[in-house]
Amino acid sequence: MSNLELPYFDDATDWFEILSPLGKPMLLDGANHSRANNDIITAGPSATLALWPERLELTQDDQLSCHSPAQFFELLRKLHQPESSQQDREARLFTRGLIGYIGYDVNQVLDAICPIGDKHNPTIPTAFVSRYDWAVVQCHGSHRAWLTVQDHKLHQQIMNLVQQYRERCDSAVEVLSDNVQPRTWTASTSLAEYQKAIAAIHGYINAGDCYQVNYTQRFSATYSESALAIYKRVKRSVQSPFNALIPVSDDQAVISVSPERLVQLKNSEITTQPIKGTMPRFDDPAADQAAKETLVNSEKDRAENLMIVDLLRNDIGRVAKPSSVKVSKLFDVEPYANVFHLVSTIKAQLDEQYDAVDLLEATLPGGSITGAPKIRAMEIIEELESTRRSAYCGTIFYLSSHGNLDSNVAIRTLVKDQDALHIWGGGGIVADSNANAEQAESRNKIRAFVSALGGELEHDQELENG
Repeated sequence: MSNLELPYFDDATDWFEILSPLGKPMLLDGANHSRANNDIITAGPSATLALWPERLELTQDDQLSCHSPAQFFELLRKLHQPESSQQDREARLFTRGLIGYIGYDVNQVLDAICPIGDKHNPTIPTAFVSRYDWAVVQCHGSHRAWLTVQDHKLHQQIMNLVQQYRERCDSAVEVLSDNVQPRTWTASTSLAEYQKAIAAIHGYINAGDCYQVNYTQRFSATYSESALAIYKRVKRSVQSPFNALIPVSDDQAVISVSPERLVQLKNSEITTQPIKGTMPRFDDPAADQAAKETLVNSEKDRAENLMIVDLLRNDIGRVAKPSSVKVSKLFDVEPYANVFHLVSTIKAQLDEQYDAVDLLEATLPGGSITGAPKIRAMEIIEELESTRRSAYCGTIFYLSSHGNLDSNVAIRTLVKDQDALHIWGGGGIVADSNANAEQAESRNKIRAFVSALGGELEHDQELENG
């Protein structure tokens, strides 16, 4: 069955705006990046699953039903509705299926680790996943766009929306102003509290509890612009392969410009690409090259990366065919707008007794944002971090009806909760980590976003003078 051709747009946010009148749109944006050069945009879900610490809500056929949070992955699997055609499995990126996010805190909710209402948390669901029966898919390599179902009535409706959008653009060109209201981004953790937390982690490492803990802090500001405008600003400043805009309600959204893949499943082949190891970029070419070489030769960063590679080999090994887990690339350096990252690639074959939902369960949350060993690191994170991570450090994903899956690690991710806007920064703490250097790294990772959205990070001047 052939797909129906649609106009191609260089920027996937055009399609997001076009489809918005159909209700509850979602955008997965590859941004023409070498590792993810396809876009998926859709609207009008047929079902939505929303998880909170105390309840699980399923909306289907305009009917709302409530379930136990412990049933989350069970209902996710039921919503999936896989195709039986092998041809579809091999030929298509996305036909119909699931799109949404699963937050870092999902395991705390399912395992009742965290008391309900404990810590400061945005009011968005812990997980929010919708089933869509069609999508607009764009391929930047071929400059093509198509509708993934053979529905001529829907195709014509979308073409009418395209025409209306073009008429609006012709009559009033939208300009995203470079002038944004100055604001201070307030940290959830004071400088003294940050130092105390790093000291505590060092204590646990020295006692043999763990080897590495990924410690993060949250920064918040008041920001009244729409989620789409925020997304456009941060995407313009930071080019990444795994971008997403997931509206939860009219005034709540998850906005991600992530460089990191959690796990991909394509024709039964598993790929995961952990990031661990970061150096800031510089405008001066010589300084920039020196930073890259420093990262390449950093024993600390390579050791951190290797720890997470071993952890993820273990995670995907739970659902992989025996002896199929292989490290295909180790310690690659990838450049981004504001930082260099150290990236490794692990591949495996999915065992026939498991599916994509099993793979998500086995790998969430990603090892690169927990630490090693994973469970103990998560317990330490729970003890020391002052706020919930929410969608941050979880995953934004699609799971197509033919069984293929792709997902990011939701780092470089913002949560819009009415007029409050939150972003998190962190890094892996090991035995020889320096608290001041780690504090600087956590801020460097989000500095480009803060700059794009206006203002400055609280205590920056104090850190520079200290």
